[in-house]
Amino acid sequence: MDRGLKWRIGISLLIWLPLAFFSGRYAVHHFEKPRFEFLLSSTGIVSTLQREDWLQSAEGVQPQDLILSVNGAPFDYIKIRDWLSSHSAGDQRLDLKIKRKGRELTIPTYLKRFSKNDLLTLFLIPFLLSIVFLGFGFGVSSHKELRLKSWEAVETFSTICLLVSLFFLILLPATTLGIPFSFSVLLPLLGVLVMHLFLVYPKHKGSKQIRYSVLGLSYGALLVIGIIRATGQTTALGISDLFVQNLGVPTMGICFLVALGSLGNTLLTSRDFWARRRARLLSLVVLLSFISAISLFWAFIWESPHISLERVLSISLIFPTAFAVIFLKENVFNLERMFRRGLHQLLLLGMAVTLAILVGLSWSQWRLEPGREWMLWMAIAVVVIAVTRPAGSLFENTIHKWIQTKVRYPKVAELFENASSLCDFLSELSRHFESHLNMKNITFAFFQDPTQLWKATNEQVWRFHDRELTRSYSEANDLLYSSVLYQGQIPIGEIRFDGGDSLAFDPYTSPDWAGVVRDIARCLEILCLREFIAIQQSYLAVGRMQSLLAHQMKNPLAIIKVCAGLLNSRIREDEEGEELIKTIQGEVGRVSAAIQGVFEHSSRTESRQRIHLGSVLAQVKENALARFPKCEFEISYWSEKSRDDTQAMFGIWIEKEGLRQALSNLVVNAFEAGSTWVGIEVHFSSKEFSLIVKDRGPGLHEKIDLFKPFVTTKSHGTGLGLAHVKAFMDRSSGQIKVQSKRGEGTTFVLEFSKQFVMNDSL
Repeated sequence: MDRGLKWRIGISLLIWLPLAFFSGRYAVHHFEKPRFEFLLSSTGIVSTLQREDWLQSAEGVQPQDLILSVNGAPFDYIKIRDWLSSHSAGDQRLDLKIKRKGRELTIPTYLKRFSKNDLLTLFLIPFLLSIVFLGFGFGVSSHKELRLKSWEAVETFSTICLLVSLFFLILLPATTLGIPFSFSVLLPLLGVLVMHLFLVYPKHKGSKQIRYSVLGLSYGALLVIGIIRATGQTTALGISDLFVQNLGVPTMGICFLVALGSLGNTLLTSRDFWARRRARLLSLVVLLSFISAISLFWAFIWESPHISLERVLSISLIFPTAFAVIFLKENVFNLERMFRRGLHQLLLLGMAVTLAILVGLSWSQWRLEPGREWMLWMAIAVVVIAVTRPAGSLFENTIHKWIQTKVRYPKVAELFENASSLCDFLSELSRHFESHLNMKNITFAFFQDPTQLWKATNEQVWRFHDRELTRSYSEANDLLYSSVLYQGQIPIGEIRFDGGDSLAFDPYTSPDWAGVVRDIARCLEILCLREFIAIQQSYLAVGRMQSLLAHQMKNPLAIIKVCAGLLNSRIREDEEGEELIKTIQGEVGRVSAAIQGVFEHSSRTESRQRIHLGSVLAQVKENALARFPKCEFEISYWSEKSRDDTQAMFGIWIEKEGLRQALSNLVVNAFEAGSTWVGIEVHFSSKEFSLIVKDRGPGLHEKIDLFKPFVTTKSHGTGLGLAHVKAFMDRSSGQIKVQSKRGEGTTFVLEFSKQFVMNDSL
C-alpha cells in the first residue's frame, strides 16, 4: 500500500469515525423519546424523504412545507429538539403554522415515539450501508490495476462512495433536528461527482480543456453555493432560503442526466458498439430505462415530492453494489451473461403472470366450484411450461440473429482457398480477428506432426502481434481467453488471445465463434498434412539423392583409400609421409561418415548409451576450433544455480552421436553466422539437466521457421542442421527453446527430462 493511499484512508476514517460515534450516541439517546410523525430538517423544511406508512396516510403536512411555528412559538430547531428530548408524553397534538407555495396554513399534527422499527429503518440499516460504501471506496482505491487504468475515475468513485457513506451516517440526525443542516447539501456535490465519473469512465469524453472547464465551473458553483449557505447571505443577495434549500434535487438530476448522456456517448461512439452484441444492446436498454426513470422521477418530484425512505434503502442495497461490481469487473462478458439471464427470467415471469391472469379470468367465467382451485393452478402451470420457455428461447434467438449480422466473423473457407501456405492462412485469419473482432495478442498452438497427438513435444506456436505473424518457441500462458481446436473429439491445438472489454464476442458461449473454431481446426489439419507430406516427399528425394551420391562417390573413395594404403607401404621410413597418409585415410573416413550422417538426420536408429557428457563436449569443441581456430569456445557446468566445473564427468543416458551432431550443428551455425564466441552451459540436478548454447552473432530472422527442413538463410546451406537438432530432441522427449535479439546474439536451450540423468558416476 503506497503512502498516498494510506493518507486517503486515514483522512476518510478521520471524517467517518467521529460522525459514526455521534450518530450512534444520538440514536441511543433518542430511543423511545417523542418525535414528529414526519421527518424534518433543522431548516424547518419537511424532508422529501419520508417513511412509507406516513406517505400513504399523510393528509396535512406535505414534503417541502416550511414550518414557521409550533404551538404559536417561532420555529427554532434547537429549542424544539430540547423540548422533545425532555417531553415524556406521546401522541400529543401540535398546531403547526406552515408555508406552502406562498400560502400560510395552520395544520394539526401529532407526536410519535422512537420505536425499534424506527431505529432499524433510520439508523441500523443506514449504518450498515455506510460501512458497505466505505468498504467500496477503500477496495477500489487499493485496486492497483484499476488505478493504473484510470486513476481519476478511481479517485472520483472512491469520493462518491465516501460521500454516500456519510449521507447514510447522518440520515437519522439530519431528519430529526440533530444537526444544523440538511443532508440535501450533499446532493449537488454527489451529482457533480457522478457527472465527473462518467466524463472520465470508461473513457475520457471530449478534449481535456472542455472537460476540465465544465468540471471547474461545476465545482466552482458548488463552492459559491456552499459559502452563501454557510454565511447566511441569501437574504442580502435577494435569494429565497427555500430556493437554496430546494436546489439540491434539481442540481443532482441535471448532473445525472449529463452523466447518462456521457455514458450513452461512450456506447454509441465506440468502434465496437455493434460488435458487443447483447452486452451493448442491453446496455443501451438499461441506459434508456434509466433516462426514462429519471425523467419520470423529475416530473414526480416537481409536482409532488414524495420519496419513500424504505425504497431508497432497498435500491441502495442493489444498484450501487451492482455498479461497484461493474466498475471492478474487467471481463464484461460475465456482466453480459448476468444481463441476459436477468432479461430472460424477467420475460418468463412477465409471460407467466400475463397467462395466469388470462387463464384466471377465463376460468372465473365458468364459476369454479369451491375446493377445485387446484385445477386453476394446474392449468396455469401447464400453460407456463408449454408456452413460456419456447417463447423465451425464440425471443433470445431472434435478438441473437438480429445482432449477429453486425459481427463480421471470418469466412474461414475462403481464407483457406486463397492461402498459399500455413503462414499465409494464419496471417490473414489473424488480421481479420484483430480488425473485426478486436482480438489482441493472438496465439495459435497446434500439432507439428499431424500423425501424432498434440502435446508439448509435438507443438508449433505462431503469434500475431503488431500486425505481424511470427513463429514462437516459448509458451504464452498469460492470455485471458482460449478456445480448443478439435479433430472430432481429439484436441489438436488451441487459440489463445486477449481483448478485454473491447472483444466483439463471448468466446465461451457464442455458437458462431464455436463454428469458426471448428472450421479453423479442419483447415489447420489439412494444411499441416500438406506440409507434412511435402517434407516427407523432400526426404524421399533426399533418399534418392543419397543413393546416387553413395554410388557415385563409392568408387573414388575406395580408389583413394587403396592408393593411400599402397603409398603407406612404400614410405615406411619417412615419418612425415606416414603422417600425411594417415591424415588422408582419416579424412576419407570422415567424408564417408559425414555424407551418411547428413541424409540420415531424421531416420537415425542409434541406441541410447551411457556417456560422459564432458567427453562429448570436448569432442565438439575440438572439431569446432579445428575448423574455426580464431574463435573462442567456452564450456561451463552449473549445479543448482552455482558454477561447478568439477562435474565435467557428469553421466547421462542418451544417443551419443545424435547429441554430438546436434551440438556441432548449433556451434557451427553460430560461427558461420559471424559470432567469434560460443558458450555451452550445462545445468543439471538430480532430476533433469539442460544444455544452453549461446553466441554473440547477429541474431535470427523472426519470420523464418527455424526447424523446418530445407529452410536456410545461408547461400550454400542445406537447411538440415537445425532440423536434425529438432529431430534429435523429439527422439529424446526433450524440448528446445530459442531466444534471439537482433544484433545481440542467439540462445538455444535444450531441456531433457529426468529419464536421461544418471545419478552414478561413470
